[in-house]
Amino acid sequence: SAPCATPPPGWRTCAGCCVETRDRARLSGGASGDPIYRAVAHALAGRQPGGGMLIDVGCGSGRLWDHLAGRFARYVGADAVRYDGFPAAGEFVAADLDAGPLPLPDDSGDVVAAVEVIEHLENPRALVRELARVCRPGGW
Repeated sequence: SAPCATPPPGWRTCAGCCVETRDRARLSGGASGDPIYRAVAHALAGRQPGGGMLIDVGCGSGRLWDHLAGRFARYVGADAVRYDGFPAAGEFVAADLDAGPLPLPDDSGDVVAAVEVIEHLENPRALVRELARVCRPGGW
C-alpha cells in the first residue's frame, strides 16, 4: 500500500501505514546488546570522574544503567514509553524524540548518551541539538 498522505496528529508516515510513535518504540523491545553497552562504558572510562547525572536519551529498558551505575549518582532515562525492567532507582521522563525539545533543563547532565537511537528518528539533527542543550558545559 502507499504511504499515508496525511497521518493523524502524533503519528508518522511509513512505507505503507501510519504507526504511532509509542507502538514503534515498543517494537524494538527497548534494548541493545551488551557489547554495545560495554563499548559505551569503555568510551567513558577515564573521561567521567564519577558522581553526577547520566541522561540516557532513547533509554529503552534502561540497560545502559547496568553498565554505568557505579559511575553516576543519578540516572535519568528519556523515551517514548517506559519499558518493563526500567531501573527502579532511575528517573523516567516521557519524551517523543521526534516531537520537540526534551523535557529536561539546559545544562543538566554530566553525560548525555543516545545509544542506537539516532537512526530511528526523522530529524537526527534536532536530537543532536537537544543532546548538546541538556549536557552541562564540560560534560560528555
